[in-house]
Formats: sequence, C-alpha cells, structure tokens
Amino acid sequence: MASVLLLHSVLGLRPAVLADAERLRAAGHDVSTPDLFHGVVFDDVDAGMSHRSTLDMADLLAKVTDAADAVDGPKVYAGFSFGAGFAQWLVETRPDAAGGLFLSAGDPPEGDWPDVPAQAHAATDDPWVEEEGLATLARLGVDVFRYQGGHLFADPGLPDYDRDSAELMWQRVLQFLERLPV
Repeated sequence: MASVLLLHSVLGLRPAVLADAERLRAAGHDVSTPDLFHGVVFDDVDAGMSHRSTLDMADLLAKVTDAADAVDGPKVYAGFSFGAGFAQWLVETRPDAAGGLFLSAGDPPEGDWPDVPAQAHAATDDPWVEEEGLATLARLGVDVFRYQGGHLFADPGLPDYDRDSAELMWQRVLQFLERLPV
C-alpha cells in the first residue's frame, strides 16, 4: 500500500480527481487530495490559468509542502498538469519521495534527478507538454507513456477525455504503485 498525495490541475479539485482518489483507495492505497484553490473549480483551462495567475506561488508551495508534511512516511507524489509540476518538485526536493506520477505533464527536472521511480503520462501532441521535457525525463529513467485525447484526457467531464486512454493510464499507474516497496 502506498501513501499518495494527489494534486489537482488548474481546474481545481474537480469531481474527476476525487473519483481518481477513490479508485486508488479501492486498490488499497492511502490518498490525500489537498484543495489548493479552496473549492474553486473550472471547466475551462483558460479560466483556470487566469485564476492561477492571481495566486502567490510561495503560498501555493507552502500549501503543497504542508500537505506533504501531513502524510506520514514515504509518499508517492502525483498530480495532474499544474499539480504534476508540484509533484515533480516534491520528488526532486524531498527525501520521503517513494515515487512520482506526472499525469498530463512532463517537465525537465530543475536539478539532479533523484533515484526515485516515476512515470509521466501525456497525450500525443499535447500543446501544454514540452516534448523535450518528456525526452529528458525518459533519459533519466522515468517511464514515459503517450495517449490519445487532449491535455486532460483522463477527466470524463471534459472534452479532452478519451476513455480508452484513461483506462490504460490507470492500469499502468496501479501496476506502478503495486511494484513500489512501500
């Protein structure tokens, strides 16, 4: 059983993220889903990005750090898009990182990549994901998977949704979590 900190995208803590947390719990994992936007949710990426631009990055980093500190023991840091950036930062900076799941994301690391297993999952031709970032992660040993659909292809409440891709992603995620020695 893994302890997973699951961070939402710029669309906020949408019902799909809560359903994803339940899927992980049903597989036996302990999951925390902090709400970085205090209940504000969006259906449109532009509106979410506009809201995000009004927030203080230092405050967001403090919220993410507090959420990580609230979970005992080794953790898998996971996130969707915007949240994946925080998850990756946590993997890169915290000694309690047992794994990383970067969903609809894949940025090059800020510094040296730690010896932490990780996966990046992104749609093919996703305009929000840099190909070089995924290539860099792959060279560092991160498993990179590509899918059909749009940017947030795993959220059934959005036009980007692709059911087959979402199911394949979750199958890979659950296999990854089962292999971790935590």
